[in-house]
Amino acid sequence: MMKEKTVHAENVFLKYLLEPQLADQAKRFFHIMLRVNDAHVLMLLEQELISKDEAKQLLKLSLDISNRGVQELNLVPQKEDLYLNLEAHIIERLGEHIGGKLH
Repeated sequence: MMKEKTVHAENVFLKYLLEPQLADQAKRFFHIMLRVNDAHVLMLLEQELISKDEAKQLLKLSLDISNRGVQELNLVPQKEDLYLNLEAHIIERLGEHIGGKLH
């Protein structure tokens, strides 16, 4: 008797929708998203919502991520998109107290 293979909807969703979508976003929008984040950091600084030191750390990390490339992010489809993967990476690297101020 052959056992029937169980297909979980979550696994199908991740494999056939989120993984390809995330790969496409990474290829097309990685550097654009970093530039948008940089502009947002400058706005936060101008509005005195973050300190010069916090802005410096965020911009330095953005440059580092850009230089290393999208593979630096270790993209996880469970986080659904490039934006959330990037946000998680920034918080992981700088901590919630600085990285969490960006978004």
